[in-house]
Amino acid sequence: MTKNLLLSTALAAGTMIMAAMPAHAEGNKVWTGVSVMEDSYYAYIGGVRAFNGDLNKDGMLMRASFGFGSYEYDTVAVAGGEVEADQRSGDIMIGYQWVGESDRFAIYVGGAIEDHDLEQQDPNNGVHGSEGGVKVQADGYLDLMPNVKLSGLGSYTSAYETYYTNASLTYDFGMFEFGPEAGFLGNKGFNQNRYGAKLGVDLGNIDLTLNGGIAVGGRDDDEKAYGGISLAFSL
Repeated sequence: MTKNLLLSTALAAGTMIMAAMPAHAEGNKVWTGVSVMEDSYYAYIGGVRAFNGDLNKDGMLMRASFGFGSYEYDTVAVAGGEVEADQRSGDIMIGYQWVGESDRFAIYVGGAIEDHDLEQQDPNNGVHGSEGGVKVQADGYLDLMPNVKLSGLGSYTSAYETYYTNASLTYDFGMFEFGPEAGFLGNKGFNQNRYGAKLGVDLGNIDLTLNGGIAVGGRDDDEKAYGGISLAFSL
């Protein structure tokens, strides 16, 4: 409880620090989006700020995000055979990025909190209640050749051993980019693989991303369609 309270305080304080830091052109980026499947959804919002005021240069970064959603799964361990749950998570991290002419790479470390509120207590599911821990993340991209970009993100949180990875290979057609993507995510309660496609649309200061495909595994260990939409703003 004390650890979760400290992490909550740090998350709130860090978010206020990000809001209070002077704004510069291309020094800030915020994003929001939602990912959905047949039996779950997860919505999120976040932002990153460059301490030197320029996200296009090497330097220190501060990153924070918050998300919430719900999910359900089948199990013989509870009456009725189905568990419904709400989830919330938040993190704040300090990082550093390296930016080249055709690549970018960033690493982060900080704290994170996860909360899973199960309406039916499942004795076989150790992922319930609130837990805080350390989070590490790396993300970036590499231009493999003209108009072809390899992008990736990976994170791990000690809270519930949560992990998330995603990689995409896209071709830039000008106003939009398109290509295949793959992702792997989970925690102590499930593992899931996702295979699909990603469409990115350049709307000036706004980047619109749509993705979708097939998710394999998960809490029900089956196959389901997934989809998502996100918006990113440069400030």
